[in-house]
Amino acid sequence: MRLDRTRLLVVVLVVVVVAIVLLLRTPGSTREADAFRNATVERGDISVLVTATGTLSPLNTVQVGSQISGTIAELHADFNSRVRNGELIALIDTTFLAASVKESRAALERSRAEAKQAEMELQRAKVLVKKEIISQLEYDIVATAYQSALATVRSGEAQLERAVVSLRHASIRAPVDGVVISRNVDVGQTVAASFSAPTLFLIANDLKNMQLEAQIDEGDIGMVREGQRVTFTVNAYPEKVFEGIVSQVRLEPITVQDVVSYTIIVAVSNPREELMPGMTANLSVHADERSDVLKVPNAALRFKPPGVPSDMQLQDTGQGTGPGKKLVWRLAEDGSIEPVRVDPGITDGSYTEVSSPVLAEGDIVVTGFSRQGSRGEPRTQNNPFQPRFRRPQRRSGQTGR
Repeated sequence: MRLDRTRLLVVVLVVVVVAIVLLLRTPGSTREADAFRNATVERGDISVLVTATGTLSPLNTVQVGSQISGTIAELHADFNSRVRNGELIALIDTTFLAASVKESRAALERSRAEAKQAEMELQRAKVLVKKEIISQLEYDIVATAYQSALATVRSGEAQLERAVVSLRHASIRAPVDGVVISRNVDVGQTVAASFSAPTLFLIANDLKNMQLEAQIDEGDIGMVREGQRVTFTVNAYPEKVFEGIVSQVRLEPITVQDVVSYTIIVAVSNPREELMPGMTANLSVHADERSDVLKVPNAALRFKPPGVPSDMQLQDTGQGTGPGKKLVWRLAEDGSIEPVRVDPGITDGSYTEVSSPVLAEGDIVVTGFSRQGSRGEPRTQNNPFQPRFRRPQRRSGQTGR
């Protein structure tokens, strides 16, 4: 019984060894192809993106304040109210202001009466000075009193005008057409305009056109230009992608903890008014875009079989050499791999644009090894990890674009 088990074990070992030998010595088997991870050369669009986070705001906002102090008597607008230019939106108590107007008007009437009296005295003085009844000095005193009375009248007119303007300013009116996005006062609240005009309302001129303000790192700002397309999402609509256009790249540097960034402004159309002021947006600036180009995974450009020198030249492939060119390894039908030199273009971080006279859409390129331990040194002539070089043939009419 023990002898039978030994013979069975020997037979199994022989079969395993034979299978391994056949696997390693059979060129063109699917096992060779299975040794590699691969990807298909695709044709499509590719974009270089600069990502950032920004905040949405109305294109134009107007702060509505009060030029006078007083108590809020009436409010005719609230949050989200749509207002028209010149529309009454608040009223400050006019009790004291109206009284001031009456007082100024009465003072003006009194000064005008005094000026009239001074004028009549001046006319009499002219007659008396001609008859030498009064001296020239007395005449001059009367003339000066008349001029002073006229000045008092002009001062009274200015005071009355100021009181009327203050009364007019008690009526707070919308300076533009828009939507009230902020109201900072309530009825009965006292506003003081002693040093600066307090802000009562914040009105957005038009929410159908907004702007997105974002900070771009100094390492990426060189790729951003006015007119570039921008796509972004907001948390309120995570599945929807909005679009905008870079309208301004500001030159002012912003330094925070030794990190320099620059502000860009993105013009955004908001016809349905879905976007709201203050929303945070995750945006991507499409710094460069190419359409209908060949592209391969970036891993294909990094892959290098064992034993291939990093400075490998391909004069024997007929593809030429030159600065900026790189290698990809194409998987042949027999399971071997062959080097193809390509001209890389732009990259989006996952795929890179390539052009080559011998690489076509649908070709299979190697991106890495699929089995552990496959990075060892080549063992035999038929080792699937030892590249077998061949001259890639130029495809008829193939331009790589």
